[in-house]
Amino acid sequence: MELVRVSNSRKSNLTFSVARIKAMLKVHHYAHRIRDTGAVFFTAVIEYICQEILEHSLNAARSTSNSNRIQPQHINMALKYDPEFFALFPRLVIPRSTFVAMDQHYLIIPPQTRNSRPLAMVTGGPIVSGSQPPNALLEDIESSTGRKSAKG
Repeated sequence: MELVRVSNSRKSNLTFSVARIKAMLKVHHYAHRIRDTGAVFFTAVIEYICQEILEHSLNAARSTSNSNRIQPQHINMALKYDPEFFALFPRLVIPRSTFVAMDQHYLIIPPQTRNSRPLAMVTGGPIVSGSQPPNALLEDIESSTGRKSAKG
């Protein structure tokens, strides 16, 4: 009778490779020794977090564009609007994402110069894609930062 080798991933019913995660933990020197059970647990945690991110991203894709295709802005939207993920990734920037959350106003309006005019007005350049943000957004930003814009 021949013995069949079964991987830890198959034994624990995981999609991600336990051996690969264990090798990465060893290569990056997170611990001197890593047990198989620790690698299985860590792999299960990573797989669960990825599953939750994909689930929230799919819900965001369905609610905004009525499609089942997840794009970078859907991932960003899911991570910014979920309070548990926002606590884990507060300063996350996803490439090719066009979504900007309301708490990222520091990316929309640059810091002001000494003469209290926005930097975009001093240099003559656009703030975001050549257009000024709407007045409601400006008022919201002014109230949260305590700064006044050049208009008011």
